Amino acid sequence: MSLTVHIRCGDDLRLAFGRSGLPGAYQKWADPLCIGPVGPVIARPAWRRLRAHWLGAKWAMSEQEIDAVLETEDAALHAAADGADEIVLWCEHDLYDQAILAYLLAWWLEQPQARARLSLIQLDRHPAVPAFHGLGQLDPEHLPPLFAARVPVDAATLREGRRAWEALADGGPPRLAAEAAHGFPRLPFMADALRRRAEEFPGAHGLSRTARQALAAVAAGHVTPRAAFADSQEQEHARWLGDTMFYGVLWDLLDGPDPFLVADEPWRRGQAPDGVTLALTARGRVAAG
Repeated sequence: MSLTVHIRCGDDLRLAFGRSGLPGAYQKWADPLCIGPVGPVIARPAWRRLRAHWLGAKWAMSEQEIDAVLETEDAALHAAADGADEIVLWCEHDLYDQAILAYLLAWWLEQPQARARLSLIQLDRHPAVPAFHGLGQLDPEHLPPLFAARVPVDAATLREGRRAWEALADGGPPRLAAEAAHGFPRLPFMADALRRRAEEFPGAHGLSRTARQALAAVAAGHVTPRAAFADSQEQEHARWLGDTMFYGVLWDLLDGPDPFLVADEPWRRGQAPDGVTLALTARGRVAAG
């Protein structure tokens, strides 16, 4: 009997998958490579530990626990490559998914002895969900047709993934823009993802696009963290940022001797935002426009 492993960058499909009747095992690989330090595929163990330190500081989480999760997911990925007959990658069109897809394709090029064959499902819309934002919106009966239409990953697709990953790992906005302009015929959502990643580098007032959107949301009256997150999501063509990731941006805006935001009560990193109200400082009002 053949073994199929379905790799998804989160648990949003796990319940639907379990009820779909699809063959194989569901496996999460969810390192948020769209933020934080990254590096060459072959140096993953070293920069994975660096990421664990960065993510732990960003979200006030245990560096050791984060590294253990990432290491476990990496080990499961290696085991699937060696032990499965097929690996199916399930990806959306947003930056979060596309960054992971780029890494996994680049990583696959480093596994010439892998036993499994690699297939890809990628989409930005579905007829059953008019306002499509992600695979997690799909019902169990929607998954088998997507699985049946999966596309085998060929060498050209792997090379496109490696090119995208090298831009994400080594390049700033000029490199990302150049690779996006060059295009990715087999990865139709990658160019937009690279452009969006370039917008997270410091821009006006030294802030990322997400930070500027957060300030604009507060300026428009969305003064709770959850409301600011919802408003910022509305500004995204492809929603890629989770709420905890967004709160990390807010915490940065609240930090320092001259912050962009203030809160009406202490809101420390890692805490839920219940009851917190935000306001712009003078510096924040200038940055919000």
